[in-house]
Amino acid sequence: MKSSQVRVQAMSTRRPPVCFVVTHHKTGTVWMRRVFQRIAKDCGIGLANAFNPSRVEQVLTSRTTTGAFLVSTAGKLPDYAPGLQGAWTLHLIRDPRDILLSGLHYHLRHVPTDRSPERAIHRPRESFDGMSYQQKLRSLPGLRHQMLFEMRHRHALTVREILGWDYDAPRRIEWRYEAMMQDRTGQLFHEGMRRMGWPEPVCDLMRQAFLSESLFGSRSDRSAAPSHVTSGKVTRWPDEFTRAFGEIYEDAFGHALRQLAYETDAAWLDRLA
Repeated sequence: MKSSQVRVQAMSTRRPPVCFVVTHHKTGTVWMRRVFQRIAKDCGIGLANAFNPSRVEQVLTSRTTTGAFLVSTAGKLPDYAPGLQGAWTLHLIRDPRDILLSGLHYHLRHVPTDRSPERAIHRPRESFDGMSYQQKLRSLPGLRHQMLFEMRHRHALTVREILGWDYDAPRRIEWRYEAMMQDRTGQLFHEGMRRMGWPEPVCDLMRQAFLSESLFGSRSDRSAAPSHVTSGKVTRWPDEFTRAFGEIYEDAFGHALRQLAYETDAAWLDRLA
C-alpha cells in the first residue's frame, strides 16, 4: 500500500478534472455517494474511495474513464492529495444542530453490518461499562439525556473535524447541505461541475444524476428513499430543540455556529419553545 501511495503522490491530474469529494458524518455522505456513483455510471467517469490508493491509481491511469471523483467520507483529504496537482476538492458541511439530531437518530437505530462505516458504535467499551456506544445511548432515560450524550461524544468529534477544515485552500468548492437540499433545479450542482472544467454536455448529465438521486427528485417517494433517512426536513432543530437544551448547546458549540456562519449571535435561542 505504501508503494501505491508513493506512485499516486507522484501523479499530476490531467484534463478532464479530478476531484476529491469530502463529507463529514451526517452531512449528506450517503446522498453524495449515490450521486457520484450515478455520475460515474452515466458519464464514464472514474470513481474511487480516496483512501484506497491502489484503486485511486487504477482510476487515474485508466484509459477507459474520463476524469475521476475520489470520495472521502472521513472529513479529510488523504496524505497523497497535495501530489495531485490541479485536483479540485468538493466539500460539504451542515448546520451542526441538525448533524446532532441526524446522528442521534441514526445511532439509536443503526443495524451493524461488516461493511458499515459506523460498525464501531457496536463494539463494547470499557468507558461504557462494557456496553457499546449504541447500547449506552439506548440505556439513557429519555431523549434529552440521549441528546446530551451524543453531543458530548460523536457530535463533538464531527464539529471539531469541520472546524479544522482548511476553507481557504485553492481549487475548493464549498457546499452547504441546506443549499443543496434546496437546489431543486440542479443549478447549483451544475455550476460547481462547470467550475471544475467539465464540458457543458457532461455537466447536464451530471445535473440529471444529481436530481435523480435526491430526495426532492426521483427519491422524493419515501419508498425509494435510502433506509438511513429519518426525516425529509432540511432543518429540524427549531422543532426538536427545547430552550433548555438550546442553552446547553449554545454554551458548548455556539462558537462553531458563528465560525461556520450559521448564526451571528445567541439570538437563535429565542426561536425555541
